[in-house]
Amino acid sequence: MKIQNQLKKMAYFVLLASSLSVIYSAPASAGDEKTIAATSCTALTGSVIRDDRGRIFNASTTAAANVLCPLVRDNVVAAPLSIKAVVIDNSSLLLGDGDITCSARSMSQSGNSVINGATVGTSGTNSNGTILTLTPVTELDRGAYVVVCKIPRKGVGDPNSGIASITIDEP
Repeated sequence: MKIQNQLKKMAYFVLLASSLSVIYSAPASAGDEKTIAATSCTALTGSVIRDDRGRIFNASTTAAANVLCPLVRDNVVAAPLSIKAVVIDNSSLLLGDGDITCSARSMSQSGNSVINGATVGTSGTNSNGTILTLTPVTELDRGAYVVVCKIPRKGVGDPNSGIASITIDEP
């Protein structure tokens, strides 16, 4: 009988301790933000060069590079809260062919259904980096999200333009 009472007391204290740990645990964060190096991007057209800082650049003086950057996700049933691409635009209209443009894209699991977000671009040059805030588009159930960018050709004498990183913030 004495052992049973001791076991009951131990079970009570274990239950109490676990209940208190639930009550006093830290609240879940509002979002889950990840930054992805641009070296995860794939050139769809043109060719890109990569550097040891995780960035990709278009070094061509003749053609733009179109790239697709997959986004790593934890929440596959809700649209991201925000998507931001950090780009380095060194292309001038006088010597190159314009601005870097990017958009977010949501695809079904099979890739057969695609929803494209609004295209956002740089305005002029900025070798220190510009943050493009992309519009997260409707989530297709358990689908994939990507960022698609066009990196313009460089003008003769211009430094390369490229993408440094992409940040996704999920609910």
